[in-house]
Amino acid sequence: MSHPHWLMEEVLYLNTVNLDCWERFEETVSSIFSNWQKLKTTKAPFYVSPLIFRGHANASWELETTLERITKREIEAEEYYRTIRSVRPAVVTLTEKEWKIPEDFDSQKIVPPGYEFMVYLRHHGFPPPLLDWTRSPFVAAFFAFRSREEPKDGEAAIYSYVEYGGHARSFIGNAPTVHGLGPYVVSHKRHYAQQCEYTICRKRVGSGYVYSSHAAAFAITALIKVH
Repeated sequence: MSHPHWLMEEVLYLNTVNLDCWERFEETVSSIFSNWQKLKTTKAPFYVSPLIFRGHANASWELETTLERITKREIEAEEYYRTIRSVRPAVVTLTEKEWKIPEDFDSQKIVPPGYEFMVYLRHHGFPPPLLDWTRSPFVAAFFAFRSREEPKDGEAAIYSYVEYGGHARSFIGNAPTVHGLGPYVVSHKRHYAQQCEYTICRKRVGSGYVYSSHAAAFAITALIKVH
């Protein structure tokens, strides 16, 4: 089987690189980390967020959460919160693990109430509005190439993302915006084995928020692509 081309995408810069072998991938990853370290030095004392990665076995796949895959409807954040609260008693009963979720929903908080529970549900097949990433480019590469079948378009994809690059983020009105939620949660063991991080994309509608498309938000902020 021939090796597919690779596609990497990184927010903050727009660039396209063809990768056709593992050595080129390692070189590119090394360069990305080197540039990130320089950014941390030159932007100090301002915050530069960690590099995170995501692997797709097919480059044509969108950056979609499992919630986006099952419905194209934008789900209200509070509606989704009510849904996970409704399944909590069954999960607690079956797992004998307690999950404390606030009774009141605060739409202004970026990290949604019940975040740890959402991550746990994500690792058991329940569709959340979370897009999972990893701090390891090699874990991302594993997910991009674990399939033995070559992608129909001949390309696999590895994405790289930096949320904060040493400057304040700009927000465009009611446009969808991606937020990193951090790795520090009590969850399934896969969460730590895979060095997981998560992002959420939401958009203001009236006085509340709906969960929106990561792809739409990235299209607004601009993405680096590596073929």
